[in-house]
Amino acid sequence: MLSLRVLGPAGLTRVDGPPPDGVLRQPKRFGLFCYLALRKTPGEFVRRDRLIDVFWPDLDPVRARASLRQALSYLSGRLGKEAFVRRGPEELAMAPDRMTCDAWEFESRLCSGHLSEALDTYQGPLLDGFFLSGLPDFDHWLEARRRHLHDRAGSTAWDLCAQAVTRGELDRAAFWGKRAIELAGFDEARAGWLMKVLAYHGDRVGALRVYRGLEEYLGAEFDLAPSRDVRELADRIRSGAAMEAWAGGKPPALPGGLGLGRRAGAVRRALLDRRIRDIGGPGGSERRSGSDRRNLADRRSGSDRRRPVG
Repeated sequence: MLSLRVLGPAGLTRVDGPPPDGVLRQPKRFGLFCYLALRKTPGEFVRRDRLIDVFWPDLDPVRARASLRQALSYLSGRLGKEAFVRRGPEELAMAPDRMTCDAWEFESRLCSGHLSEALDTYQGPLLDGFFLSGLPDFDHWLEARRRHLHDRAGSTAWDLCAQAVTRGELDRAAFWGKRAIELAGFDEARAGWLMKVLAYHGDRVGALRVYRGLEEYLGAEFDLAPSRDVRELADRIRSGAAMEAWAGGKPPALPGGLGLGRRAGAVRRALLDRRIRDIGGPGGSERRSGSDRRNLADRRSGSDRRRPVG
């Protein structure tokens, strides 16, 4: 039985024996293993042609198939032949009954409504720090899966925050609000909502802690300050100004949708600028191909070059 950890730094162990030797030191082969394991449904079959397109796009079909056979033979030798399931000569999958995976556990707990337990499982972005140079299809797949899981974690933390507010558990609301900001920290509308809720119930310290978390996140990640509305709200809370009474005596529902609203363009530009800096910095040429750098530069000079709003 294998145990695969992918939420945060990668790890691979064997539950009932010594760890698989060397798999983590073979980046492309470990990437192939993760690509098979991290399908939308555990045990989903993938065609060999698709694996070749993703991992050996520059080889001719004969050499590419030989490379795939070698990679699968290596993995079978380290993980055990029972780790793979085949359906005919052209399709294969990971055997979900022969391994555990924290990403599977995370999504399973979300589906069953065990939200706090799911977030206990989420220890960081999918395969944090892992990349394979020269494989754009793998890169795009990994970024999409990483964003999907990260967005679900951020949204779940806000859901837990709203549930705590409904129950009147303000300490738990502040805890989950801080966790939500760590995961989806650029959501000013929700941070402002939580600040008002905490301040209205007399927890000005907690409200200002939420603001500082938002301020630190935006500054570190995007070199941005909170919006004027949120800054003015923080000033009112510091001064001890009373918060408006809620209609009906209950706080309004959590604002829908993650994001910065009108300021989302500034965040997109900041992310794009950071990616361009990463490419141009030390080792950057190893992370992206020349065509990828040109595409990013083209995007930077196009519609994303608008001035910040709000």
